[in-house]
Amino acid sequence: MKTVFTFCVLICAQYVWAQSVERPKEGFLVSLSQPRVEVKAGESAQLKFTLVKAKTLLKSNVTFTPSQLPDGIQVVFSPDSGKVEEAEVTLSALSGAQPGEHTIILNAEVNHQKKGVMLKVVIQ
Repeated sequence: MKTVFTFCVLICAQYVWAQSVERPKEGFLVSLSQPRVEVKAGESAQLKFTLVKAKTLLKSNVTFTPSQLPDGIQVVFSPDSGKVEEAEVTLSALSGAQPGEHTIILNAEVNHQKKGVMLKVVIQ
């Protein structure tokens, strides 16, 4: 029984290690939980914005901002800044949003270094 338990612990540890994201040596990496969202006018969608900082930046503040927002699309980050590595993004298509496919950029800034990731937004 002890051998089976040890074997299970080793398998679980290997799985967790394989799933972890390696930290960059410098700077940071950004990613979204999904590259595309579909939303109807008057409704909202949520996704996660993940930031992986180098060890030297772990205690640095990050600020999240959107850019290239078309009329009728609103983006809110929660939190919008702090010593965090993840933000919940709420994207809202207001009632007057233009239907079609739009590309917006979600940005993270750490120590005056800014990186962004593109998000395709389909308004129905």
